[in-house]
Amino acid sequence: ADQARGWSPDGKKVLFLSGMTSATQRYPKLFTVSTDGELPQELPLPMTGNWASYSPDAKQLAYTTITDAFATWKRYRGGMTTPIRIVNLQTLESELIPHENASDVQPVWLGNKVFFMSDRNHTMNVFEYDGVTKKVRQLTSHKDYDVKNLSGSGSDLIYEQAGKLHILNTQTS
Repeated sequence: ADQARGWSPDGKKVLFLSGMTSATQRYPKLFTVSTDGELPQELPLPMTGNWASYSPDAKQLAYTTITDAFATWKRYRGGMTTPIRIVNLQTLESELIPHENASDVQPVWLGNKVFFMSDRNHTMNVFEYDGVTKKVRQLTSHKDYDVKNLSGSGSDLIYEQAGKLHILNTQTS
């Protein structure tokens, strides 16, 4: 099944995940498709993709290469705890967001920062990666229930936690 992952910054293309050109559904790839109905275009990534978010200028993409391990394996620390990668879509050079052996997932790019969920401290919370300072900072500190389903727009993030929706303004946090 194809899964929507977001929009291009100009709102003219849908970013989605699909196994349509993969040898197996285990390794889906990221595609875009125009809202005008053109054929899908596979992103030229050096590795398969899963969660993804464009930089505001659409020149870079923050993405994970495999699916979330934490969805069924809480506090998982095995081989599926891959980092979030930032790839330059013109040169295909990439960098890794500083990573610990934890689940870092669902990147959301707002301004010059990439926000993501991580269970680095054993409960899934929201973190930010500053592309200028190259530092990671924890923004929420929920200790009871994991953060789920991170998304964002403008300067706000929205996420689910403990059965409630929370809005986090990135300018004031």
